[in-house]
Amino acid sequence: MPSQPPKEQDELRQLGWSFVRSITRRFVQMGIWPRPRASRMLRYGQDFVFWDIRNVEHFEAFTIQMEQSSAAKRNLRAGGVGLNDIATLFACRVLALSGDEPDETIFEDQFERFWREWQTTDARMREVALVEDLELKVKEIRFDESTSLRQMPDYQRFCSDHLDNQVELRAEPPAGAVLVTDVCVPKENGWALLHTDDKLFSLLTAIRLHCPGRVLQGRRFQLQLSDYPVKEPQSWDRWGRPAFRPHGEGCIVGEADAQRIQWLWQRLRRHYASTSLSPNRMRVALDRFDATYDEYWWITIIVDLTIALEALFGPPETSELSHRLKLRTAFLMGRTEDEADSLFQQVGAMYDIRSRVVHGGSGTDKDIRKWIRRLVGDDFLKGSELTQYPSAVASARRIVRRALVGVVRLISEPTSGVEWPLPHDFDRQMAAPHAKNKWVEAFGDPIQEDSVQQG
Repeated sequence: MPSQPPKEQDELRQLGWSFVRSITRRFVQMGIWPRPRASRMLRYGQDFVFWDIRNVEHFEAFTIQMEQSSAAKRNLRAGGVGLNDIATLFACRVLALSGDEPDETIFEDQFERFWREWQTTDARMREVALVEDLELKVKEIRFDESTSLRQMPDYQRFCSDHLDNQVELRAEPPAGAVLVTDVCVPKENGWALLHTDDKLFSLLTAIRLHCPGRVLQGRRFQLQLSDYPVKEPQSWDRWGRPAFRPHGEGCIVGEADAQRIQWLWQRLRRHYASTSLSPNRMRVALDRFDATYDEYWWITIIVDLTIALEALFGPPETSELSHRLKLRTAFLMGRTEDEADSLFQQVGAMYDIRSRVVHGGSGTDKDIRKWIRRLVGDDFLKGSELTQYPSAVASARRIVRRALVGVVRLISEPTSGVEWPLPHDFDRQMAAPHAKNKWVEAFGDPIQEDSVQQG
């Protein structure tokens, strides 16, 4: 014999059926039911409000029974959705799927769906972010079973299929691609439900480390994948959006780039998932690097990039910081003598800009031309003044991207005698015979930027 349903489930089912029939009669009285098939789903807050239904028979009894159920505390702790919202969503969905009158078979199916969600301990959350100025050669690139990079039409279909008009959408989103990832978190952990974005942000950073151009995060959504979510959908726009596009060009990514991006993403995720409040050099570097994609003043970008480089290579002491940072960068990343000399000059320019700005100074026109010449090198004489600032930003960002990728490699592929954070006696090690070969080999090859198209 099949087991009998729990008593609280049976009581809630009976009250739910009575409530659905009662609210149908109220909707008929209000003149908003029946409705054409194309617009059968009534919206709480749009077609009716709480005061329209507050005295509906069985409404209060149904919500009280929900509140007293064993799963109520867990679901309500998730936050965002109240019992009145869940109850009215349930009734409206039953009506939308029925005819002019509630269908008991449809009611039973929807009640089982609601009950399953009410009893689950985890919420399946979806994070969606628009990535502007990133063009995909293929329809989709999958990074794991629940994370992918998709073309823009998928974003528009996703919004219309899942968000159900509960989040304000742009009619014409800018050109780009879409990051989508799913994660399961405990409903009882309200903080975790608010912070389900570490997979998304770490993947976005992996794309930025791989792609030399402008990769901007646009609008972002978070929602629970459920017919009866206990967490409200949310959306965020990018704060401080400049009136013109930040420095750099967009990128074109294909299937050949997926392996490199995935390698970086898998190694970055633990740094974004960490909840430690103690100082963390890697997280400081990543946060400063990511912040440069929301800035549009070239000097601010270079200041942030310099701080990121200091977090990666800077010594714990502040004495001779500029000189030691230049030496360390040239030592670790300069594979030839010419490249090391160029890095020494470029990092020097970055640090000069950082010092001047942080200490309240401002550069003269002559200072600015000198900084840009050192950052851009021989290309300084080829472009117009308007092209020099993006070139300077690209040069500084290339250095930090290479540094971050190299440190990620040092952390994930440890080599005997080579470690990160750099040891206290690193400056002494640089003077040892053959030390450079060991460190440069462990640090890895430069980023192969020619493999990524810009457009």
